[in-house]
Amino acid sequence: MALLNPANIAAHLTNYKKDINKWFGEYVSTPADWKKVSYQTTSTAASNDYAGLMDIPTVTQWVGPRVLSNINTQHYVVTNQDWQVSFEVSANEFNDDQSGMISERAKGMPVAFERWIDNWVFTLLANGDLAGSLGPDGVPYFAANHPVGGGIDSNINTGAAQPLWILADSRLVKLFGGVVVQQRQAPYAQTFGPGSEWAALQNTYLFMHTARYGFGYGAWQAMYWTDLAFTEANFWTIYEDMLTFQDAGGNYINPKPDTIIYHSSLTAEVRRILMRPNSQQGLYGVTGAGLGPIDSVAPGVITNFISTPYLV
Repeated sequence: MALLNPANIAAHLTNYKKDINKWFGEYVSTPADWKKVSYQTTSTAASNDYAGLMDIPTVTQWVGPRVLSNINTQHYVVTNQDWQVSFEVSANEFNDDQSGMISERAKGMPVAFERWIDNWVFTLLANGDLAGSLGPDGVPYFAANHPVGGGIDSNINTGAAQPLWILADSRLVKLFGGVVVQQRQAPYAQTFGPGSEWAALQNTYLFMHTARYGFGYGAWQAMYWTDLAFTEANFWTIYEDMLTFQDAGGNYINPKPDTIIYHSSLTAEVRRILMRPNSQQGLYGVTGAGLGPIDSVAPGVITNFISTPYLV
């Protein structure tokens, strides 16, 4: 390794910063479980207002004057906040690090942001029944009193104190619901190395990673939350209840639950009930003479399986 001096240390840190920003960009474009359960949007201001989210007007036959629908103007503001992960290394320690392990360690920062977003999204889902976890309609995201038409509707069934599981419609999640992940500024890297005022005053090099995001809740009709024991009967109870969801105007929205989010401890039961083969067949429903079709409780209904430890 070439002898380190202020010039090539500075160049090294500049290249590191370019690499980090490149990796952050690649991370944003890669698949992740939190993206399957969130409504992702960008922001160009301090906050975004989601007034009228999921307030879909009713289609009527056009005979005579147009029938106008007024969008609900109840405000739901998601404010962007600053987030960071940073560390400093003494100048001497960095200069003496002939193996480059310090900069390699710093390159792991995208993983920190990945864990952070994952944590926020699934923790918001786990806590979506709490009094302060308000959605756009002014009640907790998972609640028994969502206003619909002239009455109320529920997307929660609780009381058994079992590990949590959630059914979701991935189409509605993508369009309106789940957790709102609002990006104002994607994670980016900055360094203060040789020649910087920080290094001159502190005799350390500073690695900073900063982002601006806001988090909230989307349309409640995209998900159903329960702590009932995961059984065949309870699965169909929640599934069929979700099919009756309406919008604020009392119109059926016809969700198609195709995603299950469940605590990791339920993995065996979820696989047994939703992906089980016929007892006469091989593990993955291998067919043969005298063998019947796969005995799945919900064949093809659930296509996305998301296990997470956050649903406690």
